[in-house]
Amino acid sequence: MFSFCKDMKEIYFSTQFNNIEIKSIYQMFHSCIALTSIDFGNVNIKSVTTLEYMFNNCYSLKKINISNFDISKITSMKGMFLSCKELEYIEFPNIKTKELKNIEDMFCGCSSLQSLDLSNFDTKQITSFYNLFNGCNSLASLNISNFDTSNVISMDYMFNDCFFLTSLDLSNFDTSKLERMVNIFSGCSNLKSINLSSFKTNKVSFFNAIFRDCISLISLDLSNFNTANVVNMDRMFSGCSSLISIDLSSFDTSNVQQMSNLFSGCSSLTSLNLSNFNTQKVSTMTYMFNGCSSLTSIDLSNFKFNSPIFLVNYMFYGCSKLTYIDISNFSFSSDPTLFDSDIPSKGLIKVKDESVQNKIKSQIKNWIFI
Repeated sequence: MFSFCKDMKEIYFSTQFNNIEIKSIYQMFHSCIALTSIDFGNVNIKSVTTLEYMFNNCYSLKKINISNFDISKITSMKGMFLSCKELEYIEFPNIKTKELKNIEDMFCGCSSLQSLDLSNFDTKQITSFYNLFNGCNSLASLNISNFDTSNVISMDYMFNDCFFLTSLDLSNFDTSKLERMVNIFSGCSNLKSINLSSFKTNKVSFFNAIFRDCISLISLDLSNFNTANVVNMDRMFSGCSSLISIDLSSFDTSNVQQMSNLFSGCSSLTSLNLSNFNTQKVSTMTYMFNGCSSLTSIDLSNFKFNSPIFLVNYMFYGCSKLTYIDISNFSFSSDPTLFDSDIPSKGLIKVKDESVQNKIKSQIKNWIFI
């Protein structure tokens, strides 16, 4: 109706609209980039079933009041407020969204939104939370305590780059059908605690960058995580610079193929027990411990491979306190660059394969091979 009205600044729905039965408002204000004010009055949307992309790219809107909307029949709010980068406040109606099935991208890019109360949202039919709060850089308060997640399959990028969130209690989440959670908390730089005690991950295959750049996280309890079907752990803890320790003793890595940057930038880790890791299917470990500048020893004696590993370059870059390494079961299909100038000048390294020693000895000239 008003899509791409790029110069329109204000809209007022008069009482004449009260008796008009609007049947579609799909992309109604899409890319009205100058729009600063909308007064809906008592506009009738009872016959409307989708609010998809209604305010998408309304860059100048700061407040939206849809408290008079009857949203009881709405099935989709996909991208409803997508990229409303100046939006600070939304007033929702006090009505259950009992027919709602799609809220992907709903608040994605709402970088000025500071609080959201979604306690009236009925999400029992929702299967994807993809990008739901992605890029909500200012969001400090979020009420999703009543979310029913029992049918959710994807949570990819759900809280990605929510810089101002300091804690998340997701203990009410039922993730029994969850298959994807890539980058779910990535970039949550002020997040200090996450309660994932109810998470079931037995169907999840991709753990890519789940906690990437969660620089304020000090501890994580992942003891309930089932990783039997996981094939990719790239960047899972990358940039978690405040993590002091992490217990991965429950992790089953028998199907994991990729571990590049797994602990990259975990500069506060002082110890790491990976004795239970099964690496027989792993093909890449590039930058795996890059920047782990507090680790003094790494024991990878249990790491075994079905064939000589190829992608291991920069594995120990920036490990400036590392003085003991056990890679006794490693064999390389090429000449890898494992160390940089940050590695201490002296240390002990355990290898079995003489060819491994020959390929890396020039990088750690004064180290003793045992």
